[in-house]
Amino acid sequence: GVLGSLVLTAMADRRGRRRMLLAVVAVACVASALGALSPVLGGVALSQLVVRTMVSASTVLLTVIAAEELPAGSRAWGISVLGLCGAIGVGLCLFALPLADLGESAWRITYVLPLLGLPVLHTIGRRLPETRRFQVQHPDVTMSGHGRRLALLAVSALLLNAFKDPAS
Repeated sequence: GVLGSLVLTAMADRRGRRRMLLAVVAVACVASALGALSPVLGGVALSQLVVRTMVSASTVLLTVIAAEELPAGSRAWGISVLGLCGAIGVGLCLFALPLADLGESAWRITYVLPLLGLPVLHTIGRRLPETRRFQVQHPDVTMSGHGRRLALLAVSALLLNAFKDPAS
C-alpha cells in the first residue's frame, strides 16, 4: 500500500492537494464498504489493501496541506492536532468493535460504518480551498542540495513507523 500512496501523493503535485485528498478519503470509505460485501476473505484483504493505501495517502496529504497553509510558528502545533484527530479516529474504530460480536456476519457492520463519513466529506469538500502554495506556479526545483534534509526526513519517518505501527 505504501507504493500506491507514494504515487497518489505525487499526483497531488500535478492535480492539487484538495482534489486528491477528497478523492482518496472517498475511495477509502467506499473500498471499506465493498469489503463488507465480499463473500471470501481474499476480497476483504483486497479492500483493506486499498483502504490502507488511501489512508496512508490521506495522512501524507493532510501533513503537506498543514505544512503549506500554517504559518511557520504554528506548524508543529498543527501537525500535533492532526495526530490527535488520528487518535480520535482510532478510538472510534475501537468503540465500534463490539458491533462485530452481535452475530456471525455482524463484523460487516464495522466495514460499512465509513460510509457515514461520505456526507461529512461532501460538506467539508465544498468549503475546503486548494492550498495557496499549490495555486502559485513554481519553477522546477532539483533535488540538488536537499539530499541531506530528505535523508533526515526519510530516516525519521522510518523510525517513527517502526515503533508506531507495532504499538497500534
